[in-house]
Amino acid sequence: MTVADVLLVIATAAPALPDAVQQAAASARLLDILLEGLRSR
Repeated sequence: MTVADVLLVIATAAPALPDAVQQAAASARLLDILLEGLRSR
């Protein structure tokens, strides 16, 4: 997995929400989930 792969997932998986605050929160949460999944155990 490359950085480009992660960016692709973030760019395409984030839902488009009508409210900018909700969009920012959803994007931040998605990033947290993805980064948690990439951490070594």
